[in-house]
Amino acid sequence: AFYQKNADIYTIPESKNLSYVSLTPTMLFDQIEVNEEDLKQLYEDNIDQYVIAEKRSLQRLIFSNEAEASSAFTAHENGTKTFEQLVSERGLTSADVSLGEFSKTDLDEAVADKIFESNALGIYGPYKTDLGPTLYNVQKIIPGSITTFEEAIDTLQTYTKSENAIEIINGMIDEIDDLLASGATIEEVALDTDMTLKTASYYEGNESVGIEESYEFKLEASKISKEDYPTLITLSDGSILAMRLDSIKPSFLQTFETVKEELEKDWINAENNEKLKILSGDIVAKLKSGATFESLGLIEKNNT
Repeated sequence: AFYQKNADIYTIPESKNLSYVSLTPTMLFDQIEVNEEDLKQLYEDNIDQYVIAEKRSLQRLIFSNEAEASSAFTAHENGTKTFEQLVSERGLTSADVSLGEFSKTDLDEAVADKIFESNALGIYGPYKTDLGPTLYNVQKIIPGSITTFEEAIDTLQTYTKSENAIEIINGMIDEIDDLLASGATIEEVALDTDMTLKTASYYEGNESVGIEESYEFKLEASKISKEDYPTLITLSDGSILAMRLDSIKPSFLQTFETVKEELEKDWINAENNEKLKILSGDIVAKLKSGATFESLGLIEKNNT
C-alpha cells in the first residue's frame, strides 16, 4: 500500500541512454615515470606548504613615550586595568590594534625572541619599536607543523603525474578532434586512442561516480540530442570526453521487488514519524494542562 501510495518516489524519470569515450589523467599514471630528484625539488619549491611556522595572534598598542607604556603595563600586571580598557582609554577599538597572525620571522628580532620564547598568553612589553614604545597582547598560539618529504611523497607523486598526464592529454586533443570531425564513431575513437568506451543512463538527480559525476558530463548529457554529433569536451581536471545519445527511455515505476529494501526503510521511517507526531501531540496537551517536563519523564534543557 505504501508503495502504491508513493509511486512517484520509486519512479525513474525519463532517462537518456548514452555511450561515451573518456580519458582522465589517472588513467595514464601507469605510463608516467617520476624522478625522485624532481619530487625533492618540488618539495623544496613549495616548502611553505610542508613546513608551517608557529604563529601568534597579536594585538599591538603603541604609546608616545616609555613612561606611559610602562604605567599601562604595570596597571595591567596589577590587575587594575584590562588590555581592552587600555585600548579604550586611547580612543581605539580592538579592530584598530589587531595585527593578525604572525610567525617569528614576521616580527623584529628582539620583539620576536621575547614573544616566542614563552607559551603564555597575555601582555608583553613595553618594547622599543620604530613607532614608539609598544605593548603586545598575545591572544592565541597557533602551533606549527612539519610534513617531511617522506610523508609528502605520495601527494607529490600524484601532483607530478597529474601535471604530466594533463600535458599528454592536451597533446592528443587535436588528433581526437580530427577523428571525430572526419566522422569516426566513438567506438572507433576508443580503438584508435587511449580513450575508454563506456555507457551510462542519465536523468536529473541520478547517482553517479567518476567522470559521470562531473559538472561538464552532466551538462552535456542534459542537453544532448539525437541530432548531435560527438564532440570533444575538456573537463576542469584535465580529463576529456565525447558522448553520443543512443536512445531515450520513458519514465517508469520500478518494480516492488527492485525497491523492496529501500521501501521497507521508508515505510518504517514514515510509521515512526506518524507515531512521534501522535506522541508529541499528547505531550503538548498534558503540558498545557499543567504537567511538567519532569512529571512526564522528560529532561528539561535551557538553551540560551
